[in-house]
Amino acid sequence: MAVFIFICAYTPDQEIRFFFINLKLKYLGLAFFFLDVIQIPYGNAGGHLAHIGGALLGFIYAKQLSSGRDIGSGFQNLWQTIFTPKKMKTVYRAPNKKTQSTNRQTDLGHQNKIDDILDKISKSGYDSLSKEEKDYLFRAGKE
Repeated sequence: MAVFIFICAYTPDQEIRFFFINLKLKYLGLAFFFLDVIQIPYGNAGGHLAHIGGALLGFIYAKQLSSGRDIGSGFQNLWQTIFTPKKMKTVYRAPNKKTQSTNRQTDLGHQNKIDDILDKISKSGYDSLSKEEKDYLFRAGKE
């Protein structure tokens, strides 16, 4: 009911077609509101009062929004505060110095061996390489 009355109060002169009749939203909203008021004594008074409360909230919200004041912004901020995912903190671990220096030495030795094989190829050609050197160069090319 709050949403319906909000639409009726925010655009009251908007017309909708109901069978063969054009109705303005403000009259349709008033009709629904008064139907709930009239039905209070005939049963389910709590439900009708809830509809009336929703209608009043929708009407007040539409009038405030028309005047440039958004009364729902506080609720929106609260909603975003509760349900916005938190940014995760990234933790960096310092690399192990022994492993890093060992890896660097291994990489340098590996690169030196490849450089020696390539120098041999440039001086004497590919056919001058031994089978082990060819295999080593082949495995290094796959990495």
